[in-house]
Amino acid sequence: HWYDDCTHILSFRPIISSEVERELTGTFDISSISTEAREWLEERIAEQVLERVKKLEEAMTESQKRARAEVESRLRAQILGEMEEEMASIRRREEASRAKCSALEKELEEKVRQADESEKRFNEERLAMLAERSALERERQEVLREKTALQKHEQLAIINKGGAVRPPIKFSFGK
Repeated sequence: HWYDDCTHILSFRPIISSEVERELTGTFDISSISTEAREWLEERIAEQVLERVKKLEEAMTESQKRARAEVESRLRAQILGEMEEEMASIRRREEASRAKCSALEKELEEKVRQADESEKRFNEERLAMLAERSALERERQEVLREKTALQKHEQLAIINKGGAVRPPIKFSFGK
């Protein structure tokens, strides 16, 4: 590395006068320098302070930006997670609704089928009852015809108009 080459140069100690060395290593008294030097030194200090403040502000701004980006990222992830959870909940409710609708449709189809069967049985029973009623009505008509024929026959037998049923009644008055 380049600094390995420079270490022997830096370890070299130049010869400095004791007066300069005392000034460099001793305490610094600003009142001992000239006004121009003091002003230049104050300006230089002010520039360095401003430069360091600016660097600190930039670092703080960058830190704030990173913190804000991190917070935004966490919030996005949290919101995305909540949305995914909500969507999963909606899907579960939708599936439950579909299953319930399907069950209700099957139940309705079964009830319609039972109603159709019941109506069919009712119609069959009604037709059977009507057929029985018709047969009973024919039988009643036949019985009425037979009764009427029997009544006629009895009446004819009584008044002997048929001739073959019994010998005529003879009345004689005074013999």
